[in-house]
Formats: sequence, structure tokens, C-alpha cells
Amino acid sequence: MFTFDMTGVVIIVLLVVFFVKQQIDSAVQTAALKKMAEVEEKRLYLEIQKVREKKRDEVITDPKNWLSEMSGYKVMDILKVVQDPKAISLMAVETGTGANAGEIENIRIVVSPLGPKDLKRELKRVEHPGKGMLARFRTPDLLLGKPKWFGAVPFVERSLGEAGHYFEIQAGKIGTALKLDWGEPEKLYFYYVEN
Repeated sequence: MFTFDMTGVVIIVLLVVFFVKQQIDSAVQTAALKKMAEVEEKRLYLEIQKVREKKRDEVITDPKNWLSEMSGYKVMDILKVVQDPKAISLMAVETGTGANAGEIENIRIVVSPLGPKDLKRELKRVEHPGKGMLARFRTPDLLLGKPKWFGAVPFVERSLGEAGHYFEIQAGKIGTALKLDWGEPEKLYFYYVEN
């Protein structure tokens, strides 16, 4: 049989006490680290909020520059601002590269916070109320141009991820500068319309 002497029992008890103390210390340390992480996260959030508020107070003097930067084309003119559905029609130019170097091509761009399906649905409601299916081909001034039999209007989506930390603030300021109340949209769609 096993016989225990007092030294063995003391060693086992000390090991158990040491293990329990380590577990308690580890739990306390984990809780302290979590609390420090929360405090740091709140501090960073407040710093970002301060910077964003400063950016909110800035004035955008030339909306065309910002729209050029977002669309990838040099915006020359703002053709019209449409309230329903909320959109801006622009005339832009693209300078040719490679074999087409020096050539300038005009392109019409429509900017809207509405995605392709939503914009088409709203345009159908506004531009062709109660008309037959072929009536839309006779309508002279369509925002996205005459419908194509095949394919859709090419577009680019811009949002906070692609366009920078202040995208929705700047987009809201552009809307305000052009007297278009689209708020501070999280996304803008740039539709490239054939002339």
C-alpha cells in the first residue's frame, strides 16, 4: 500500500494552491487587459470623432473636383440635378491613352445613391408613368439614356472602403452644395452613360 509522509502531502497541497493562484492571476490579468482594450478603443473612437467633426466643418468649394476624383473622369459641367430620384447628371471628358493619345472623349455620368435596380425602378416610375413598354424609347430626355436591348449601364460604386474615411461626409456636402438633399449616403453609384 501507499504511505504518505507529511512532506509529500505538503508538496501536493502547495502545487494545488500554486495552480489555483495561477488560474486566478490569469483571469484577473485577462480581465484587466480587456478593460484596457475597451478604454483604448473608446479613446480612439473619440479621436476619430473629433477629426470627423473637423472634416464636417470644412467647406467643399468646387464639387466638380471631388466628383472628378470619385468618377475617374475630368468633370467639365454639371448638367442637371434631379430631385426624384436623387441624382446628378454630369458631363465629363476622358483623355485617350496609348494609340488614342491626345483624343478627348465626352462621357455623361449620372451620380446617385441608388443602386442599379433601385434607380431603374425609380426612373421607370418617374419617366414612364402608365405608358406602354415601347413609349420609353420615344421619351427624349432619359437620365440613363435610351434603354439597351442587351447589357446594362456600366457603373462604379464608391463607398467608405474605396473612397476614404470621410466619404459620406464629403458626399453629403456635395449634395448640399448642389442643392440635392441626399443626406450623407454610405454609397454613391457613378453610371457611365453613352451619349
